Amino acid sequence: MARRMLKNPTRENFVDSLNYVNDMETESADEVKAALVGCVAAFTDRDVDEDSVGDVLFDLIQQSLEFIVNPELENDRKIQQATAVSDRAKGRHGSRLLEECKHTCSRPGCGQHLQPPASNNIATPNYGIARIAGDSRDYTNLIALCPSCFHSYSLGHPKSEETELAKIKQLQVRSAESRQVLSTVDIERGITKVVEKLGNANLKDLEPLTYDPVAVKDKIDEQADHFIYDEVMTHVTRYFRFVEKQMQDEAQLKTFDDDLLRAQIKALSRKLVAKGYSPTRVHNDLTERLSQITKQDRRFCAFVVSYFVQSCEVLDAST
Repeated sequence: MARRMLKNPTRENFVDSLNYVNDMETESADEVKAALVGCVAAFTDRDVDEDSVGDVLFDLIQQSLEFIVNPELENDRKIQQATAVSDRAKGRHGSRLLEECKHTCSRPGCGQHLQPPASNNIATPNYGIARIAGDSRDYTNLIALCPSCFHSYSLGHPKSEETELAKIKQLQVRSAESRQVLSTVDIERGITKVVEKLGNANLKDLEPLTYDPVAVKDKIDEQADHFIYDEVMTHVTRYFRFVEKQMQDEAQLKTFDDDLLRAQIKALSRKLVAKGYSPTRVHNDLTERLSQITKQDRRFCAFVVSYFVQSCEVLDAST
Protein backbone atom coordinates (compact mmCIF):
# COMPACT_ATOMS: atom_id res chain seq x y z
CA MET A 1 0.00 0.00 0.00
CA ALA A 2 2.79 2.41 0.92
CA ARG A 3 4.58 1.79 -2.39
CA ARG A 4 1.38 2.44 -4.30
CA MET A 5 0.76 5.66 -2.32
CA LEU A 6 4.22 7.06 -3.06
CA LYS A 7 4.45 5.93 -6.66
CA ASN A 8 2.36 8.86 -7.91
CA PRO A 9 1.21 10.90 -4.89
CA THR A 10 -1.78 12.76 -6.32
CA ARG A 11 -4.98 12.93 -4.29
CA GLU A 12 -6.78 10.56 -6.63
CA ASN A 13 -4.00 7.98 -6.61
CA PHE A 14 -3.56 8.30 -2.86
CA VAL A 15 -7.24 7.67 -2.18
CA ASP A 16 -7.34 4.82 -4.70
CA SER A 17 -4.29 3.17 -3.11
CA LEU A 18 -6.31 2.43 0.03
CA ASN A 19 -8.20 -0.20 -1.96
CA TYR A 20 -5.03 -2.25 -2.46
CA VAL A 21 -3.04 -4.53 -0.18
CA ASN A 22 0.33 -5.71 -1.51
CA ASP A 23 -0.55 -4.00 -4.81
CA MET A 24 -3.62 -6.19 -5.17
CA GLU A 25 -7.17 -4.90 -5.00
CA THR A 26 -8.91 -6.74 -2.19
CA GLU A 27 -12.00 -6.62 0.00
CA SER A 28 -9.76 -6.65 3.10
CA ALA A 29 -8.97 -3.02 2.25
CA ASP A 30 -12.30 -2.15 3.88
CA GLU A 31 -10.93 -3.43 7.19
CA VAL A 32 -7.82 -1.31 6.70
CA LYS A 33 -9.90 1.81 6.01
CA ALA A 34 -12.11 1.11 9.02
CA ALA A 35 -9.00 0.94 11.20
CA LEU A 36 -7.68 4.17 9.65
CA VAL A 37 -10.91 5.97 10.52
CA GLY A 38 -10.26 5.41 14.21
CA CYS A 39 -6.67 6.59 13.93
CA VAL A 40 -7.32 9.65 11.77
CA ALA A 41 -10.39 10.92 13.66
CA ALA A 42 -8.24 12.03 16.59
CA PHE A 43 -6.33 14.46 14.38
CA THR A 44 -9.18 16.24 12.63
CA ASP A 45 -12.49 17.92 13.34
CA ARG A 46 -13.98 16.71 10.06
CA ASP A 47 -16.43 13.82 9.95
CA VAL A 48 -14.45 10.74 8.95
CA ASP A 49 -15.82 7.47 7.60
CA GLU A 50 -14.53 4.71 5.33
CA ASP A 51 -15.47 6.67 2.22
CA SER A 52 -13.79 9.94 3.26
CA VAL A 53 -10.78 8.69 5.22
CA GLY A 54 -8.52 8.78 2.15
CA ASP A 55 -9.23 12.45 1.41
CA VAL A 56 -8.91 13.44 5.06
CA LEU A 57 -5.61 11.59 5.48
CA PHE A 58 -4.22 13.13 2.28
CA ASP A 59 -5.09 16.62 3.55
CA LEU A 60 -3.46 15.94 6.92
CA ILE A 61 -0.23 14.75 5.30
CA GLN A 62 -0.21 17.72 2.95
CA GLN A 63 -0.85 20.09 5.85
CA SER A 64 1.96 18.53 7.90
CA LEU A 65 4.41 19.04 5.03
CA GLU A 66 3.38 22.70 4.84
CA PHE A 67 4.06 23.12 8.55
CA ILE A 68 7.55 21.69 8.12
CA VAL A 69 8.28 24.19 5.35
CA ASN A 70 6.66 27.09 7.27
CA PRO A 71 6.42 26.45 11.05
CA GLU A 72 4.40 29.65 11.57
CA LEU A 73 1.45 27.89 9.97
CA GLU A 74 1.35 25.58 12.99
CA ASN A 75 -0.16 28.37 15.10
CA ASP A 76 -2.82 28.92 12.46
CA ARG A 77 -3.62 25.21 12.55
CA LYS A 78 -3.92 25.23 16.34
CA ILE A 79 -6.31 28.18 16.32
CA GLN A 80 -8.36 26.76 13.45
CA GLN A 81 -8.69 23.42 15.17
CA ALA A 82 -9.49 24.98 18.55
CA THR A 83 -12.08 27.27 16.95
CA ALA A 84 -13.73 24.35 15.17
CA VAL A 85 -13.98 22.43 18.45
CA SER A 86 -15.28 25.56 20.20
CA ASP A 87 -17.99 26.20 17.60
CA ARG A 88 -19.25 22.62 17.87
CA ALA A 89 -19.20 22.74 21.67
CA LYS A 90 -21.19 26.00 21.69
CA GLY A 91 -24.01 24.28 19.88
CA ARG A 92 -24.19 21.51 22.47
CA HIS A 93 -22.99 23.09 25.72
CA GLY A 94 -22.68 26.85 25.19
CA SER A 95 -25.52 28.12 27.38
CA ARG A 96 -24.74 25.62 30.13
CA LEU A 97 -21.04 26.57 30.21
CA LEU A 98 -21.89 30.28 30.29
CA GLU A 99 -24.26 29.77 33.19
CA GLU A 100 -21.69 27.58 34.92
CA CYS A 101 -19.04 30.35 34.88
CA LYS A 102 -21.66 33.09 35.41
CA HIS A 103 -20.75 34.68 32.07
CA THR A 104 -17.23 35.48 33.26
CA CYS A 105 -13.92 34.24 31.81
CA SER A 106 -12.80 31.17 33.75
CA ARG A 107 -9.07 31.86 33.43
CA PRO A 108 -7.57 32.98 36.76
CA GLY A 109 -6.86 36.70 36.92
CA CYS A 110 -8.99 37.65 33.91
CA GLY A 111 -12.61 38.21 34.91
CA GLN A 112 -13.62 39.47 31.45
CA HIS A 113 -17.40 39.44 30.97
CA LEU A 114 -18.42 37.01 28.23
CA GLN A 115 -21.60 38.80 27.23
CA PRO A 116 -20.74 42.51 26.88
CA PRO A 117 -23.62 44.90 26.11
CA ALA A 118 -23.80 46.20 22.55
CA SER A 119 -24.75 49.70 21.42
CA ASN A 120 -28.32 48.53 20.81
CA ASN A 121 -28.52 47.17 24.38
CA ILE A 122 -28.72 43.61 23.08
CA ALA A 123 -25.96 41.56 24.68
CA THR A 124 -24.37 38.89 22.50
CA PRO A 125 -22.10 36.18 23.96
CA ASN A 126 -18.47 36.62 22.93
CA TYR A 127 -16.35 33.71 24.11
CA GLY A 128 -14.53 30.53 23.19
CA ILE A 129 -14.80 27.02 24.61
CA ALA A 130 -11.40 25.49 25.26
CA ARG A 131 -10.36 21.93 26.01
CA ILE A 132 -8.64 22.03 29.39
CA ALA A 133 -6.23 19.18 28.70
CA GLY A 134 -5.61 16.85 25.78
CA ASP A 135 -8.06 16.22 22.96
CA SER A 136 -11.08 15.03 24.95
CA ARG A 137 -14.30 16.86 24.11
CA ASP A 138 -16.19 15.53 27.10
CA TYR A 139 -18.15 18.19 28.97
CA THR A 140 -15.90 17.87 32.00
CA ASN A 141 -12.91 18.89 29.85
CA LEU A 142 -14.55 22.01 28.39
CA ILE A 143 -14.45 25.51 29.87
CA ALA A 144 -15.56 28.98 28.75
CA LEU A 145 -12.91 31.67 28.21
CA CYS A 146 -12.89 35.19 26.79
CA PRO A 147 -11.60 35.46 23.17
CA SER A 148 -8.15 36.66 24.26
CA CYS A 149 -7.61 33.90 26.83
CA PHE A 150 -9.04 31.32 24.44
CA HIS A 151 -6.52 32.34 21.77
CA SER A 152 -3.48 32.31 24.05
CA TYR A 153 -4.49 29.10 25.86
CA SER A 154 -5.06 27.31 22.54
CA LEU A 155 -1.59 28.26 21.28
CA GLY A 156 0.13 26.83 24.33
CA HIS A 157 0.18 26.84 28.12
CA PRO A 158 2.09 25.25 31.00
CA LYS A 159 0.89 22.09 32.70
CA SER A 160 0.32 24.06 35.90
CA GLU A 161 -2.35 26.14 34.16
CA GLU A 162 -4.14 22.99 33.01
CA THR A 163 -4.21 21.82 36.61
CA GLU A 164 -5.54 25.16 37.81
CA LEU A 165 -8.27 25.30 35.17
CA ALA A 166 -9.24 21.71 35.97
CA LYS A 167 -9.76 22.71 39.61
CA ILE A 168 -11.81 25.73 38.57
CA LYS A 169 -13.93 23.51 36.34
CA GLN A 170 -14.63 21.16 39.24
CA LEU A 171 -15.72 24.10 41.41
CA GLN A 172 -17.95 25.42 38.64
CA VAL A 173 -19.60 22.04 38.15
CA ARG A 174 -20.21 21.57 41.88
CA SER A 175 -21.62 25.07 42.21
CA ALA A 176 -23.92 24.59 39.20
CA GLU A 177 -25.12 21.24 40.55
CA SER A 178 -25.94 22.78 43.93
CA ARG A 179 -27.96 25.52 42.20
CA GLN A 180 -29.92 22.91 40.27
CA VAL A 181 -30.81 20.93 43.38
CA LEU A 182 -33.76 23.23 43.96
CA SER A 183 -36.55 22.30 41.59
CA THR A 184 -39.02 24.84 40.30
CA VAL A 185 -41.66 23.45 42.64
CA ASP A 186 -39.35 23.81 45.64
CA ILE A 187 -38.50 27.38 44.69
CA GLU A 188 -42.13 28.37 44.22
CA ARG A 189 -43.07 26.74 47.52
CA GLY A 190 -40.24 28.61 49.24
CA ILE A 191 -41.24 31.93 47.68
CA THR A 192 -44.85 31.39 48.78
CA LYS A 193 -43.76 30.87 52.39
CA VAL A 194 -41.65 34.04 52.30
CA VAL A 195 -44.53 36.11 50.94
CA GLU A 196 -46.94 34.65 53.51
CA LYS A 197 -44.60 35.81 56.27
CA LEU A 198 -44.05 39.29 54.87
CA GLY A 199 -46.87 40.66 56.98
CA ASN A 200 -44.51 40.44 59.96
CA ALA A 201 -42.14 43.02 58.43
CA ASN A 202 -41.55 45.81 60.91
CA LEU A 203 -39.38 48.46 59.33
CA LYS A 204 -39.94 51.96 60.67
CA ASP A 205 -38.94 54.38 57.93
CA LEU A 206 -41.53 54.94 55.24
CA GLU A 207 -41.04 56.54 51.83
CA PRO A 208 -43.52 57.56 49.11
CA LEU A 209 -43.91 54.86 46.49
CA THR A 210 -42.63 55.16 42.93
CA TYR A 211 -44.03 52.85 40.30
CA ASP A 212 -42.15 54.19 37.30
CA PRO A 213 -41.07 51.13 35.30
CA VAL A 214 -37.29 51.01 35.37
CA ALA A 215 -35.43 48.03 33.94
CA VAL A 216 -32.86 46.11 35.96
CA LYS A 217 -30.15 47.16 33.50
CA ASP A 218 -30.78 50.81 34.44
CA LYS A 219 -30.35 50.08 38.13
CA ILE A 220 -27.37 47.75 38.19
CA ASP A 221 -24.20 48.34 36.17
CA GLU A 222 -23.69 45.04 34.35
CA GLN A 223 -19.95 45.68 33.94
CA ALA A 224 -19.25 46.69 37.54
CA ASP A 225 -21.65 44.27 39.24
CA HIS A 226 -22.14 41.50 36.68
CA PHE A 227 -22.62 38.71 39.25
CA ILE A 228 -25.57 40.34 41.00
CA TYR A 229 -26.85 41.57 37.62
CA ASP A 230 -26.97 38.01 36.30
CA GLU A 231 -28.58 36.74 39.51
CA VAL A 232 -31.31 39.37 39.53
CA MET A 233 -31.99 38.95 35.81
CA THR A 234 -32.31 35.17 36.27
CA HIS A 235 -34.70 35.58 39.19
CA VAL A 236 -36.80 38.20 37.40
CA THR A 237 -36.96 36.31 34.11
CA ARG A 238 -38.13 33.07 35.68
CA TYR A 239 -40.16 34.06 38.76
CA PHE A 240 -41.29 37.70 38.58
CA ARG A 241 -44.86 36.85 37.58
CA PHE A 242 -45.09 34.10 40.17
CA VAL A 243 -43.92 36.37 43.01
CA GLU A 244 -46.25 39.12 41.78
CA LYS A 245 -49.24 36.77 41.87
CA GLN A 246 -48.37 35.56 45.37
CA MET A 247 -48.07 39.17 46.53
CA GLN A 248 -51.48 40.01 45.06
CA ASP A 249 -53.11 36.93 46.57
CA GLU A 250 -51.76 37.65 50.05
CA ALA A 251 -52.70 41.33 49.80
CA GLN A 252 -56.29 40.36 48.93
CA LEU A 253 -56.36 38.10 51.98
CA LYS A 254 -55.31 41.14 54.04
CA THR A 255 -52.20 39.33 55.24
CA PHE A 256 -50.38 42.64 54.92
CA ASP A 257 -50.78 46.14 53.52
CA ASP A 258 -49.14 45.94 50.10
CA ASP A 259 -48.42 49.68 49.80
CA LEU A 260 -47.01 49.85 53.31
CA LEU A 261 -44.78 46.82 52.77
CA ARG A 262 -43.36 48.24 49.54
CA ALA A 263 -42.68 51.53 51.28
CA GLN A 264 -40.85 49.74 54.08
CA ILE A 265 -38.70 47.78 51.66
CA LYS A 266 -37.93 50.94 49.71
CA ALA A 267 -36.95 52.84 52.85
CA LEU A 268 -34.48 50.18 53.97
CA SER A 269 -33.02 49.97 50.47
CA ARG A 270 -32.38 53.71 50.40
CA LYS A 271 -30.76 53.60 53.82
CA LEU A 272 -28.29 50.99 52.61
CA VAL A 273 -27.58 52.94 49.42
CA ALA A 274 -27.00 56.09 51.49
CA LYS A 275 -24.30 54.20 53.39
CA GLY A 276 -22.46 53.74 50.10
CA TYR A 277 -23.23 50.05 49.74
CA SER A 278 -22.81 48.47 46.30
CA PRO A 279 -25.85 46.92 44.56
CA THR A 280 -24.47 43.49 45.46
CA ARG A 281 -24.30 44.34 49.17
CA VAL A 282 -27.71 46.03 49.13
CA HIS A 283 -29.24 42.89 47.60
CA ASN A 284 -27.43 40.61 50.06
CA ASP A 285 -28.33 42.71 53.11
CA LEU A 286 -31.99 42.92 52.13
CA THR A 287 -32.04 39.18 51.52
CA GLU A 288 -30.54 38.55 54.95
CA ARG A 289 -32.99 40.94 56.64
CA LEU A 290 -35.95 39.34 54.86
CA SER A 291 -34.71 35.92 55.95
CA GLN A 292 -34.48 37.07 59.58
CA ILE A 293 -37.94 38.62 59.55
CA THR A 294 -39.74 35.73 57.84
CA LYS A 295 -37.60 32.94 59.32
CA GLN A 296 -37.35 31.48 55.81
CA ASP A 297 -34.44 30.21 53.72
CA ARG A 298 -32.40 33.15 52.37
CA ARG A 299 -32.25 31.48 48.94
CA PHE A 300 -35.98 31.99 48.50
CA CYS A 301 -35.80 35.45 50.03
CA ALA A 302 -33.31 36.38 47.29
CA PHE A 303 -36.00 35.75 44.66
CA VAL A 304 -38.39 38.10 46.46
CA VAL A 305 -35.73 40.82 46.79
CA SER A 306 -35.05 40.53 43.06
CA TYR A 307 -38.77 41.01 42.49
CA PHE A 308 -38.62 44.25 44.44
CA VAL A 309 -35.61 45.38 42.38
CA GLN A 310 -37.62 44.99 39.18
CA SER A 311 -40.79 46.52 40.64
CA CYS A 312 -38.82 49.60 41.74
CA GLU A 313 -38.77 49.35 45.52
CA VAL A 314 -35.07 48.38 45.66
CA LEU A 315 -32.33 50.52 44.05
CA ASP A 316 -32.94 53.57 41.88
CA ALA A 317 -31.91 54.12 38.28
CA SER A 318 -29.20 56.46 39.51
CA THR A 319 -27.71 53.82 41.83
